[in-house]
Amino acid sequence: MNCTVWVKSVFILVLLWVPMRPSLGQGTYNQMESLQGIESLRVLVEPDTRDAHKIGLTELQIKTDVELQLQQANITVVDGTPGEVPTLYVLYVNLTVLSLENIIPDDTDPGVTVSIEIELRQPATLVRDPSIVTFSAITWTQSLLGISSLEMAHTAIREQIRNQVDIFLNDYRTANPIAPS
Repeated sequence: MNCTVWVKSVFILVLLWVPMRPSLGQGTYNQMESLQGIESLRVLVEPDTRDAHKIGLTELQIKTDVELQLQQANITVVDGTPGEVPTLYVLYVNLTVLSLENIIPDDTDPGVTVSIEIELRQPATLVRDPSIVTFSAITWTQSLLGISSLEMAHTAIREQIRNQVDIFLNDYRTANPIAPS
């Protein structure tokens, strides 16, 4: 077996070994507790634009999807419109898409690897020194790593982002139960 075939085989085995799955530690008590009392969020999306655009994903599309999910859950979404009350709470979505076409060039559909990170960032103070305040502490996080065919990547990635936001919303509802009327 020549070196190129061996490297490709090992690379494919490694990718198949790491299927799309939630990170460990999701929904821990401390993460959920940090969501208490949050009434509004700003959505910030940072996709790795080159390969994400190749499969038809844009920052605006992902941002709109996430904002719609939050609004359907009765969370106020703040987008920086003039006159709007600003929020210090940010739901950050980082998407990295890496096409495998340069790594596996002879395959008809080499696919893509995908990393999705969803984080809640908010102001926090240090316990050891309350005079130290950070305005972007990550207090809730969920991440996912996986692979997809090029053909299915656009739909699969949007679906996985929705799934990750659903996990956030479930934790949010646990931390902020609706009082019975």
